[in-house]
Amino acid sequence: MLAVSGCTENDGNDINASSPADVGMISASSLGDINSALEDGPVLAMIGFDSCPGCKVQKPIMEDISLEYQDRATVIYIDTQKVGTLGFSVYYVPDSFVITDIENGTYVYMRRDGRTTTDRLEKDARFIGVTRKADLTQTLDYALKERSKNTAEN
Repeated sequence: MLAVSGCTENDGNDINASSPADVGMISASSLGDINSALEDGPVLAMIGFDSCPGCKVQKPIMEDISLEYQDRATVIYIDTQKVGTLGFSVYYVPDSFVITDIENGTYVYMRRDGRTTTDRLEKDARFIGVTRKADLTQTLDYALKERSKNTAEN
């Protein structure tokens, strides 16, 4: 595990984002929170901290997605200042990614191209910095399709 070494955005604006609990995004305090959410569907996770300018911009996007996908996927916020990185290697924040499942104790991540991987550090398996909603939801949609395909096969 690597410590957070920087914030990728610093626009100088002091945007006050709502608390994740206020709008549907869940604050994770352990990997158990992620594992529990995965039982119901894919997880879109964001790693960051509240005073990071880029994170302040990204959080409302994540909150919006959490409302839009409320019954189909879970959006989780990992606050590095409160709980650390929960074992995820993080170099810059915000750092976001979609987990589709757990196989043999390893998370399966959805890549931007709709393929899965167990290596979160692959370029296309995560989003570094402020990321457009459309990019995140497209990847989340791929994850939902993957989950429904796996459910149909079982």
